Order: sequence, then structure tokens, then C-alpha cells
Amino acid sequence: MKNMELNYGRRTVNLSLDGKNIIEVIEGNEFKVSKSEDEIILDALHNPIGSPRLKELVNPGETVCLIIPNITRAWQKTDKFLYKIVEELNAGGVKDKDINFYQTSKTIINVKEAVKEGGTMIILS
Repeated sequence: MKNMELNYGRRTVNLSLDGKNIIEVIEGNEFKVSKSEDEIILDALHNPIGSPRLKELVNPGETVCLIIPNITRAWQKTDKFLYKIVEELNAGGVKDKDINFYQTSKTIINVKEAVKEGGTMIILS
């Protein structure tokens, strides 16, 4: 018998398995956090992969629609990054009054509902 301890939420679960029933044990790489959440978010906003910064993609007078998850997706921590996205849009010249928020729990949305003609859509999910 092989005893195994598995992480399960904030606790662990102990299992005893017959060795002949184990094909392989796959373990993840150790993950070391060298930056705070705020630093990681700012780094992502300031150094997007394969794209100019958000503030460089928008222009003054444009309307932007941010599609955000509802409370059922609280684990996404929208409160940690949404205001930083708004700040980045403001730095690009978009005024607060020109930023619309569309909250959804759906993966597929009706874009015509969410975005005004000529606006920019950003999906956060």
C-alpha cells in the first residue's frame, strides 16, 4: 500500500492505494512568489504580451466597455485589478464617463448589447 497526502482546499486528504493501481504520480513544480499581487498586475498592464499597452490602444473621446464577471466569479479578484485597468484607460485619455461596465456570468455574450458603435470592448474573465 502506498500512502499519499493530497492538498484539498485548505486541508489535506490522506489516501492509501495499492501500488499496482498507481500508474504514475505527477507532481507540480514548486512555485515561488517573488512579487506581490499588485506588482504582478501592474507588470502585466505595463508589459502586455504581443500588444501595446492598453493606454496606447485607446484615444480620448472613445467609449470603452469593460465586461466583468459577477459575484459568482469572486475568485477572479476583480477588486484587485479593475481600478488599475480604469487608471490605464484614463492615462490613454478615456474619461470615466466614457467607460461602461457590463457584468455577466455568461461566457458567451451579445456583443451588440455590451458595446456602443465605435467603442472598445475589453473582456475580463
